[in-house]
Amino acid sequence: MPLPGPAGKLTLEALRLALDAHRLPYTPLQPAALSLTQATELGTVYRPAEIAALTSLAHQRGLRVHMDGARFATRWHFLDCHPADLTWRAGVDVLSFGATKNGALAAEAVVFFDRDLVRDFELRRKRAGHLLSKSRYVAAQAAGVRGNRCLEA
Repeated sequence: MPLPGPAGKLTLEALRLALDAHRLPYTPLQPAALSLTQATELGTVYRPAEIAALTSLAHQRGLRVHMDGARFATRWHFLDCHPADLTWRAGVDVLSFGATKNGALAAEAVVFFDRDLVRDFELRRKRAGHLLSKSRYVAAQAAGVRGNRCLEA
């Protein structure tokens, strides 16, 4: 459910209002996750404190937090901070890293900061049709960065 925000950025107040509107157990739409895009489709960025405030509210309300990181690689450098400051240190549970927008061919990565969420990921990925034949060729593009611990520091 898209929420409005200035220059494509979700505000804490907009999130609070949306969550309050769906508090009743009989509401057809029950929020389960907050998904943020870093950077937004309009090119604006979330600073670490903004992410932390949004994720804190989401976690208080029982939501998991996903970050769409298709443009992430260029933005953390722009913000002059460590990638961890924009992800797990700020409360993000899962980062999907769009390698395609960073020069790869059809390669994507999903980074779980909350390992409990990994449990049935492979099954969900297969059920959604994201299990490529010969995927080792696509994965080879990321083989050079295997073991890269930049998000853990």
